[in-house]
Amino acid sequence: MKAHGAFSFWALLLLGVVWRGHVRSRPRRAANRPTGLALCAAMALLVVSGYLLYYVGSLELREASGLVRTARGLGLPAILAWHVRRGAGIRARSRRADRIP
Repeated sequence: MKAHGAFSFWALLLLGVVWRGHVRSRPRRAANRPTGLALCAAMALLVVSGYLLYYVGSLELREASGLVRTARGLGLPAILAWHVRRGAGIRARSRRADRIP
């Protein structure tokens, strides 16, 4: 649990860096917005469920939060891969379109 807690602080730091340098400047580009929003929602759900696990005393709510957190945590790499692949495809099509006279 200590390692998981330490990792969560680093993950929040990384999320802040990505938010400032990537997320805030990209909403103008609508092509990859759905996957970006899905990724932001998944991260927000992880943050909220982690808070509930740590600070809520109700056993039922903690169990439900733990299940949601586990499912979302396991699904997050797939959402991230989807977002990255879609963004790479969009950039490649944009480069090809720029080369065509």
